[in-house]
Parts: sequence; C-alpha cells; structure tokens
Amino acid sequence: MTTIAARARIAGYAVALGFAELRALFTPGEWLTGWLLRVLCQVIFFGLVGRSVGGGDTARYMVIGNAVLLVGFEAMFVVLSTVMERAQGTLVLLVASPTGPANVYMARGLQWVCTGTFTSTVALVAVPLVVGVPLDLSRLPLVLPLLVLTALSCYAYGCVLATVALRAPSVMWVLLNLGYLVLAMLCGVNVPISFWPGWLEHAVGFLPLTHGLSAIRDVLDGASLAAVLPAAALELAVAAGWFVLALLLTRDVMARSRADGTLDLFG
Repeated sequence: MTTIAARARIAGYAVALGFAELRALFTPGEWLTGWLLRVLCQVIFFGLVGRSVGGGDTARYMVIGNAVLLVGFEAMFVVLSTVMERAQGTLVLLVASPTGPANVYMARGLQWVCTGTFTSTVALVAVPLVVGVPLDLSRLPLVLPLLVLTALSCYAYGCVLATVALRAPSVMWVLLNLGYLVLAMLCGVNVPISFWPGWLEHAVGFLPLTHGLSAIRDVLDGASLAAVLPAAALELAVAAGWFVLALLLTRDVMARSRADGTLDLFG
C-alpha cells in the first residue's frame, strides 16, 4: 500500500509540473488567440468543405468529427512533454529514482487531456453556429464524459509514441503529426469507417478515437448513455491496451538506454 501511495504521490507531482509548464508556455490570452482560435478555424474549414461537397448532413458529420478530433490532438502533446525530460537532462535522475520513471511519464502530460476536453467542447458549441448546422446543445452534458474517455484513450496512444520519441527524440514531430493524421484519416472523422476495406475497418477498431467518436455521434443524435455503453466500453478497452503497451515500452526503452549509455544524450 505504501508503494501505491508513493507512486500516486509522484504522479501527482508530475501532473502539477505539467500544469505549471502549461502556465509558463501560454498566458490565457495567448492560448485563446494563438491556439483555440486557430483550431476553431480548422473545424470551421472542414465544416464549410462538408457543406460545399455534400450539404448540411455532411457538414454536420465533419464538424462533429473534427471537433472531437481536437481532444485527441491535444492529448497527444504528451509526446512533446515526455521528450522534454530528456532534453532537460532529467531522464537519468528519473531512471535512478526508487519508483522509476514510468509513473512520471504516464502522468506527465495529463494537462493536455483537460485543455483538449475544453477545446473540443468549445468547438462543439461554437462551430455549428458559424457553419449553420443543427446540434442539440442540451446533449453536451452527456457528451462530456465520452470526450474525457476519448481524450484518455488518445493520451495512452500518445504515450506509446512518446516512448519511441524518447529513444529517437529527433523524430518526435514526425511521430506526433503522423500519429495525429492516422486518427484524422481512419477513425471516422471525415468519412465513415465503413468506407475502408473490411480488413482495415476491423484494424481501425484498435485505434483510439474510433469508438468514442461513434458514441458521441450517437449521443448527439439522441441516444442515451446506456445505449452507447458498448461503444464506450470498447473505447475504454482500447485505452487500457495502449496504456499497458506504453508501460511495457517505457521499461524497455529505459533498459536499452541504460545498456548503451544513451540516457543523457539527446538527438
């Protein structure tokens, strides 16, 4: 029990550090104008493309998809937060600590889950008004827990990418952008997953966002939370799988870095 409490306390410190870095990175005004406005324009763009290509239904589909995608995109910033530890030279100290670095890395970017949930919520409220698509805003309280679940699933996926970036920091931007584009292209954001060949449609089910986005669409169409529990359970299972994989890969990366003496190298 003492070990569990110690790990929880260290994870809490990591979360607090993440929020402190967020405050140092952005002032509220900078975040609102430099980030939020930019991504809202991105969702508006896809909504207008949908309206010009397929009318109101297509616009609504693309607005919801791209608004929810934002929660995944921000959650994946954990790649940058994690690699920062190596850039700052603290990786060696974390590896030498009694509890190890895994619990720090699993909590290192949770601030992005919070900001991503807020960003997606704002997009779901504001963009439909701009694009002119119907959205029942009274359903948003039911959407919020699904947004958080989807964010955590994408965060776990980002943690896996972060372990690769720890080993090769020079490709962290490639990993972040490629990982994001895979979700944007395959997970039902702009086209239904049924569009893809059968084998790929099944494979997409193992990616984060897929089941969470599907559940959110159903709730916004009037379904109850009980009706979307199967999709939510699948998203939770996907999140658990990616978290376990991230934990195993983190331990492997640390062992390899100790073996070849590259713990304190960045590049």
